[in-house]
Amino acid sequence: EALPDNHTLLISQMGDMEGSTPGNLVLYDTRSGALQTVFPVKMERVAHAPDWGARDCPGMPDGRFAPHGMALRQRDDGRWQLAVINHGGRESVEMFEVLQTSTGYTLDWRGCMVPPDGTWMNDLALLANGGFVASHMFDRHGNVIGGMRTGMWKAFLGLDTGYVFEWQPQQPSIRILDGSRGSFPNGVAVTRDDRTVYAAMCTGDELRTIERSSGKQQSSIKVSQPDNLAWDQQGRLLVAGVTASLAEQQA
Repeated sequence: EALPDNHTLLISQMGDMEGSTPGNLVLYDTRSGALQTVFPVKMERVAHAPDWGARDCPGMPDGRFAPHGMALRQRDDGRWQLAVINHGGRESVEMFEVLQTSTGYTLDWRGCMVPPDGTWMNDLALLANGGFVASHMFDRHGNVIGGMRTGMWKAFLGLDTGYVFEWQPQQPSIRILDGSRGSFPNGVAVTRDDRTVYAAMCTGDELRTIERSSGKQQSSIKVSQPDNLAWDQQGRLLVAGVTASLAEQQA
């Protein structure tokens, strides 16, 4: 994610999608090439109240933190909210406030949301009111066959394995967008007005648009294994597509 100074990138260094290897969040200065870890860090700072997550959030992530997809958005009060998918120690969405100081940027943890058991997320997009939409790839509890979980095998066969869901701070449960059910849901993005969700069906070779309010699919275009999605400054949606075969990816 590009930070407000337009030369610093906040990067997710995952470690391992299974959560067995921890990772971190780093700042990358595009001018100097310098890297700085901003979470987790061994320093004492007065944390703000954890008021951006779910009421039943069990507390801060531990040293197994393994970040994956993330989203940054400025709230109505001017503060910058960062949401990060975490696979380490627990499957969760961790909320942070991005703070700019005289020496750079820091992150303050602001809460978390733990999805239903078995959920395995990939990417998410923040909504204006602090909620988010996120992609669930496939069941995390599937068996491992030939080094891959059964959900991944089903995905490579083009079968429906997951969906996109919405979470709101004031709601106790998630809402599945029915028009998002597909083969390995991956990158997600929302329009500026939050009305339309874009969802990448990676192994379905498809990019969908979904009406957020109803959850209904609106349109679809063919894209080779679409992965991450991002808006550029001209309002164009950038789609990263994978062109390698399954055999090449497993090599």
